[in-house]
Amino acid sequence: MAAGLPEVTAVHIARKGAERLADKYRLFGAKDGQIAGLIEAHVEFQHANAHLIKPYAGALRTMQEIRKKGLKNGIVTGRDEKSGELVLKITGLAPLVDARVFGDKTTRIKPNPGQFLECAQLLQTEPGHCLVVGDSKADIEGGNAAGMKTALAAYGYGAIVKSEIKPDYTLNAIGDVLEII
Repeated sequence: MAAGLPEVTAVHIARKGAERLADKYRLFGAKDGQIAGLIEAHVEFQHANAHLIKPYAGALRTMQEIRKKGLKNGIVTGRDEKSGELVLKITGLAPLVDARVFGDKTTRIKPNPGQFLECAQLLQTEPGHCLVVGDSKADIEGGNAAGMKTALAAYGYGAIVKSEIKPDYTLNAIGDVLEII
């Protein structure tokens, strides 16, 4: 228990992973007077421990194969732009991502379909031609609400919420997406 708040488990993250940090901390019991300090500590921790960021096994190869197929892709995340770009850079995925929609750059956060629709617009494609691959309940609900096909990343937090949502596909490894597209 940190800052007098209850422990947050992987189940909490899988169910509520898409909210902005301030909203997450409120959900987990933080008072308004604590939130700025918690966010500052959170961001400091992320940046101090960036060496711990690792891509899923096969992520780089999968993204390269998607590129070879001539398909565009994007990232939709509740993360702020600075943090999201750091993750993309460290994982080596930055040059392979065509569109980025960050949580601090939009008012319509997952599970609201707004971020997904914004990404489709940036990619200059119709929502019905998109596949959302996500590991949270909010990813699948938001993609479904946007009229997109959805694939649950059961190799991440998605395994925890698998029984609570209805994706079109379930992926056991990131490379499984290549069989769908």
